[in-house]
Amino acid sequence: MSNVGLYLGTFNPIHNGHVTLAKYFSELPELDEVLVV
Repeated sequence: MSNVGLYLGTFNPIHNGHVTLAKYFSELPELDEVLVV
């Protein structure tokens, strides 16, 4: 079973803060994947 992180938001407009958090989540060893919704 894989560990999936969910990053939920409106992202309207998307900005560097959103991208920075998504990159941080993607580098966490506990998560196999991150879904941005």
